[in-house]
Amino acid sequence: AYLQDDFKLNQRVTFNLGLRYEYDSPITDARDRLSRYLDLTNPIPEFQGANAPKMPAEVAAIRTAAPVYNGAWVFTDSQNKALYNSPKLTLLPRVGVAIRVNDRTAIRAGWSRYVVPPSINFAGGINILNAVPYPGYMITSSPLPMLEGIPQARFNDPFPSGANPLAQPIGKSFGRYSQLGYTDATIWSYQDLKNAANDRISLTLQRQIFGKIVVDATYFTNRGANHYYQKGLNLSDPRIGFEQKALLARRVDNPFYNILTPQKFPGALRFQKQVRVSDLLAPYPQYGALTQLFTPGIDKRYHAAQIKVQRPFANGFNLLAGYNYHRSKESEFYDTVDTYLDKFTPQESNDPRHKFNLSAIANLPFGRGRKWGADSGALVNSVFGGWTVSSIYQWVSGAYLRFGAMLVNGDPKLENPTRDRWFNTSVFVRQPDYTRRSNPLQFDGLTGPSLWSWDATLAKTVKIADRLSFEIRAESYNLTNTFIGALPIVNVDSSQFGRVVTQRPGYYGRQFQYTGRFRW
Repeated sequence: AYLQDDFKLNQRVTFNLGLRYEYDSPITDARDRLSRYLDLTNPIPEFQGANAPKMPAEVAAIRTAAPVYNGAWVFTDSQNKALYNSPKLTLLPRVGVAIRVNDRTAIRAGWSRYVVPPSINFAGGINILNAVPYPGYMITSSPLPMLEGIPQARFNDPFPSGANPLAQPIGKSFGRYSQLGYTDATIWSYQDLKNAANDRISLTLQRQIFGKIVVDATYFTNRGANHYYQKGLNLSDPRIGFEQKALLARRVDNPFYNILTPQKFPGALRFQKQVRVSDLLAPYPQYGALTQLFTPGIDKRYHAAQIKVQRPFANGFNLLAGYNYHRSKESEFYDTVDTYLDKFTPQESNDPRHKFNLSAIANLPFGRGRKWGADSGALVNSVFGGWTVSSIYQWVSGAYLRFGAMLVNGDPKLENPTRDRWFNTSVFVRQPDYTRRSNPLQFDGLTGPSLWSWDATLAKTVKIADRLSFEIRAESYNLTNTFIGALPIVNVDSSQFGRVVTQRPGYYGRQFQYTGRFRW
């Protein structure tokens, strides 16, 4: 629901005020099969005191904290039917002003707040599954992996009952013990959901110059807060690996092997005689990966300066040109240590910073009703008259290259990059094992190939009768047949490191398309 109206203060100044209310209801299931969350404050009764699983000595010696044997899975029920709790009072104000400086000049400014409806994120990438998770009702089984290169599973018995039984959907029958011992990801939603909000401010100067051409110069900024991320709640400290190195890959006896009953410890961890040391270093070793969706915490900043020049369609010609320069930052994890510490750092976006577009439509001045041949006969007009040419030119600067963990000694940027050597690969060295990342995510001025594209259309309409005409069109994409390269290979271990080896996805060599259609 919203209210919005203009308030004219005088002949030159008009205010626009508005208030919008939104409510995005939480996801529910009529049969209460959804899960709310994993309660990590609730102790597991069977694992307390003297009954706690005994960690192998190699693990106990290097853990930085004692294991936490907590966890109770909470399903929805008749009293709590929602996957999460939606905000109930979301008010989104809008304020704008338009000032007529004179008959050719105007100034406009505005501020508004928007929110991201959380439900759309289940199909938008924030959710690992891109769907509503149904623990207990959706089960994935995988054959045993190879052990030291030797297969542990056979086609005739891929899920042996004594070692790796086929998991069956169990619904709510395990209650609080659901998901206990599962080695794949356990997923739930942050319960007291907060709106991911965007505050947008714009300031525009509009001026009509000669030839009815209108110029718009705009500054635009967006401030985003409480945007969602997937928070890992069962991460082991990677700094232990930096210190202990290969010890983490050593296999030790599994303290959860055949522990309790399959009803109280249903996951595959119960059936593994041995596990890696690294598997037992998580805060809650009785679980696998624990991921909380819709966790608020991401801040975003966007600033843009843009200019648009438009000539309205007159005398058979139209022109539109636009340029945009922008910078943006977003909260990100710098490396695995920061991910473990849940520590964000504002990082420059790697998006291209410059964009330029130019489009035009022109009626060729031949044939009836046009400059030359206005009185031409039907045959001449059908061949030479009525043609229209349109064209779109686009240029986008290259995206900034992002690198994984490497050692860097020097400036990787080249003054004249080529497809075979886009940056100076000699300054990069493979990151030694068991060391923390030290190089930046990206380097100033080091971008991938820019996008350069020119599309054109030649079209003509032939009138057959009063209400019947025939249109023919010839369209060309990438008219100049320009190679538009994808980003170069940034994997230091690749033999093609630093090379542009593929075309940018969605862009191809020159293409022609011909169309004919009747209109009536």
